[in-house]
Amino acid sequence: MTRRALCIGINRFRDRDAPPLNGCVNDARNIAALLHGSFGFGSGDIRVLLDAQATRAAFLDGLDWLVGSARPGDQLVLFTSSHGSHIPDVSGDEDDQEDEVLIAHDHDWESTLLIDDEIAQHIVRLPQGASLISLWDTCHSGTLNDAGRAAQAARRAMRRPLATTGYSEGVTDVVGKYLPRPKNLDLRASMAGRRSMEGTPKAARGRRPSSASAAVVETLTLGACRDDETAADASFDGRSAGAFTHALLKSVNDRPDSTWAEVFDRTKREVKRGGFDQTPEIYGPSSLLGAPVFGGRGPAQAAVPVQVVDVSALDRRIGQAEASGQWEQAASALEERGHRVSSDEEKVRTYEHLVSLYRVKLGDERRAVAAAEKLLTAVPAHPGAREYLRAMYAAMGNTAGLAALDAPRPAPAQRAVPAQAPSAQRPQAPAAQRPQPTAATRCAYCGFEMGAGARQCPSCGASAD
Repeated sequence: MTRRALCIGINRFRDRDAPPLNGCVNDARNIAALLHGSFGFGSGDIRVLLDAQATRAAFLDGLDWLVGSARPGDQLVLFTSSHGSHIPDVSGDEDDQEDEVLIAHDHDWESTLLIDDEIAQHIVRLPQGASLISLWDTCHSGTLNDAGRAAQAARRAMRRPLATTGYSEGVTDVVGKYLPRPKNLDLRASMAGRRSMEGTPKAARGRRPSSASAAVVETLTLGACRDDETAADASFDGRSAGAFTHALLKSVNDRPDSTWAEVFDRTKREVKRGGFDQTPEIYGPSSLLGAPVFGGRGPAQAAVPVQVVDVSALDRRIGQAEASGQWEQAASALEERGHRVSSDEEKVRTYEHLVSLYRVKLGDERRAVAAAEKLLTAVPAHPGAREYLRAMYAAMGNTAGLAALDAPRPAPAQRAVPAQAPSAQRPQAPAAQRPQPTAATRCAYCGFEMGAGARQCPSCGASAD
């Protein structure tokens, strides 16, 4: 028997119209740590996808890894914390005529939709005798796992917004995990969804069974809210998390020997106790409802080897400072963020923001140039930074700077594994593929340049020893 888990948390999205969240990365890391430290999941059997790692393709690859290699008796966990949304039903299997949408990092309404039907295609491959626990901390999450729930009456007259007051002490910065679709999108989104389902026999699309039938596969689904509700992302005494995941973790940690039915009851009460107007839901066979949570406790193990910088507090500082027009405070927090994040994408996001703030809000070209130089150091081929610096160096008479821009750039190092290959997302590398830490080297998985003697990649968490 194998215990395996895929944990996904997305705070930042490529689509700038998708509001950033603060607690999703923490949610995924905390669930992974719980599974590893308390329930016997091996570090090599937990895959964690965070922010830019969690593209649509990487999610589906991860689901293939989780379900495709399962054997009878295996116990699997799928955890996702992100934005949710919905589009018009594309396959005629939804009682409320709406397909649920999971918002991946690279979400686009026309080309990279990730709908519940497609998720179900992968989940229904679970072999008989294996079980899957799927946990969804998103809006409209009650039926994201269509392969594992029975039909129910349509009930989404309109999306219920978050409450503005009434939260318990210590709960602040409450935002909704809902991404509204553009008003003119219905037809285009429906056609995009149909394109994503082309070539798939309707019988394999994970259609939900009638209310009298059992689940299609042996799966238990816990969702943060009903299909017509909004799930909350909040700060709990200064620590960002999804309201549902925060309550679930507390419920499990309080009594780790409980059944899923018992944990769900406590989680539901804990969500309401926090003042959140969302109703967690659970679907699945009685055999799993009465089973020990996560298969029962396993031997204690060290922390999961995934190193991800938590910048949620900084992001709140930046947002609050900008909302109040405190541009120097926002710039200071952005500078700190630039030093702390390690991935190219996060550095680009940070320094692009900083250059714009220095130029537009503070009118300080000198500091804008310094920020652009940091951006170019992180991503030498960034065209916007190069164009801006060329114009500024020419205006400043900085001939050395211009010469440096025109100097031939070394070819980028080739990654050992394609960025979206399943093995590229594993938190620990097989021994034969691990880079030797005797000198500065690039991570074999994500390409990040590690310092001499590094024991672990600071970008993706892959072990180097």
